[in-house]
Amino acid sequence: MPTNQIPPITIAQLWTSGESMSISGRELDIVRCVLQGKRQIEIADELYISPVTVHTHFCRMYQRLGVHSRSQLVLLVFATYAKMPRRKHPQFATPAGA
Repeated sequence: MPTNQIPPITIAQLWTSGESMSISGRELDIVRCVLQGKRQIEIADELYISPVTVHTHFCRMYQRLGVHSRSQLVLLVFATYAKMPRRKHPQFATPAGA
């Protein structure tokens, strides 16, 4: 993997990004659904909540994080993740002598 690319984000890494952005666990569930390309009604169905509740979560996240759309929210999550310190993982380690 080229060094300028961010490895695929995992749920654990997304959780850490969410904590650093002060996103609640439920809001993080909603962000995870957005990253999966789900619409508001699909998010509500998956999380067993009302579409109005999903909308309320979006409004609160947007206000708190200073974003105005799902696209901006996703970009903020990835930007926050990209700034996080990385642990060396064997999958991404450079082979000895390379």
